[in-house]
Amino acid sequence: MVYFHLNPQIISAEIPVLYYDNLKRLNQEIKEHLEKELKKHIQDAGIGEGVLETEVIVTTEGGPVSAIPSFAQKCEADIIIMGTHGKTGFEKFVFGSVTAGVLENSKIPVLAIPQHFKYETIEKIAFSSSFTSFTNEIKSILPFCHDLEATLEVIHLDYGLLSEKLIEHAKSVIADIDHFVI
Repeated sequence: MVYFHLNPQIISAEIPVLYYDNLKRLNQEIKEHLEKELKKHIQDAGIGEGVLETEVIVTTEGGPVSAIPSFAQKCEADIIIMGTHGKTGFEKFVFGSVTAGVLENSKIPVLAIPQHFKYETIEKIAFSSSFTSFTNEIKSILPFCHDLEATLEVIHLDYGLLSEKLIEHAKSVIADIDHFVI
C-alpha cells in the first residue's frame, strides 16, 4: 500500500528562498508524521506487523487532480482510494473538488470514501457505465467483485442517445460473464 500525500506549494516571487530550502525538511516531517499515523491505523485495524507492506510518499509537485492519477500510474496502482469532504456546490458536496477531479481524470479505478463512513462488508457493487468501453470496464471490475465475493449490479441510464449496437454488445458481455478469466 502506498500512501501518497501532496503538499501543494504556491510558487511566487514574494515567498522567501529560505522557505524553499526548508521545504524538503517540512516534507520529511510530514512523511514521518504520516508514517506514525498509518502504523497506528493499521494496528487499530488488527492487521499484524509485516502483513501489509506500506510506503509513504510526500511531494510538492503538481496539483492534486493531476498529480494523484499520474503518481498512481507511475507506481502501477490497481486502485486509488480517496476520502471525500463536501465543500460547495452539488458536485463538491457529493465528492469534494479534488476527488471529483481525480474521478474524472484517472484511468485507474477510484474508490471514494465519505468522511464519516463506517466499514461494512460489501455484498453488492453498483457499477455505472456508458457502455462505450464496457468489455474493458467489466474486465477491470470483475476481479475486485470476485475478491470481495460481491455481486455486480450494472447501471445504465438510456436517454435514447446510444446505438442499439452498444446496448446489444453490453448484453452479450453480461451473458458471457462466466467465461471471463479472473
